[in-house]
Amino acid sequence: MGIKGLSKFLKTYIPTSISEKKISELASKYIAVDANYFMYKYTISSNDYINKFKKQYEHLVSNNIKAFYVFDGKPPKEKKKVIEKRKEVNRKKNIDVSVDKIKELKTFFNSLDIEYIDCESEADFICCKLCENGIIHGCISDDMDFLTLGCNKLYRDYYQHSDYIMEYDREEILKHFNKEQFIDICIFLGCDYCERVHDFVNRAIDINVYELFKTHETLENVWKYLRDNDMFLFVDDEKEQLIQEKWPKTREILNNDIIISPNLINLINNISIEKYSKYLENRAKVYKPPSINIKEIFGDPTKKREYHQLENKRFIKTNNFSYFHKKSNSDNWDKKNYKEHNKTNQYETLNRFDALVKSN
Repeated sequence: MGIKGLSKFLKTYIPTSISEKKISELASKYIAVDANYFMYKYTISSNDYINKFKKQYEHLVSNNIKAFYVFDGKPPKEKKKVIEKRKEVNRKKNIDVSVDKIKELKTFFNSLDIEYIDCESEADFICCKLCENGIIHGCISDDMDFLTLGCNKLYRDYYQHSDYIMEYDREEILKHFNKEQFIDICIFLGCDYCERVHDFVNRAIDINVYELFKTHETLENVWKYLRDNDMFLFVDDEKEQLIQEKWPKTREILNNDIIISPNLINLINNISIEKYSKYLENRAKVYKPPSINIKEIFGDPTKKREYHQLENKRFIKTNNFSYFHKKSNSDNWDKKNYKEHNKTNQYETLNRFDALVKSN
């Protein structure tokens, strides 16, 4: 679920609610990760979604973030049509986020003791209530409805290769509107539980949504103002009644009054990343390249000799010859550019270096 145009609304009218943060600033904080959103995202880009989740968790843990994943449960019945429509779109795009894949991911999490929560309802509601109650610091997802449902700190545009993330601050939004007004704005912009009011507005008319709700406060008053000033298209009395009768239930859903169980709170408070951190340390040791004492091989390296160590290769260059060595095959040496009279010295150097690499 998302709120159509909410990101643009905030960038235009409340830009102070959005800021770029270093992901390291989330260190030691409890962060909920929207598992279903990233499952969908990683399945689109690749079938290797397990490895992508593994790299994501490694990235979060390496920054000392107490992250845990949250899986969707049963959605509200009011969302049935939207879900069926999305499934049809996914079938056309050949996107398969099946129950079996979700189970496979959970099995993988269990194998590494990665914490996750199975929700009875949608993950959004649980994550946001945890955040609103101060049990966790924030949530990682790109769905803007998290802000509507009570998430105080929403982190979007997460990428494993980046050390930065965009923070959306709900508390900054509530300095401009109260909670009820903000929910009404989200209904106006468009959610999954009723028709999007903004779609009925004449596109030839430029409206300022921020000023509309500052002036008229409620969704009913905004609707009346637009109707009285002939700003709507294709709205008759019958259509108006059908639209407005869904608003009370939509408000009730978005108000997110679910109750968090004490068992869930205890589970989150006991989350520990030490075990996985040790795994990362051991993994780093496996990939740590052998240390080479250049002076032991060549003597003083400043005498017309240079040593270059790159990420996936080692390159040794002297004034008379050069060798290219791949880490994946320590015995495969390419010998070139040497002078005939210097052959003996070169092979002696090669043998001494090769023996040192093997010993490490």
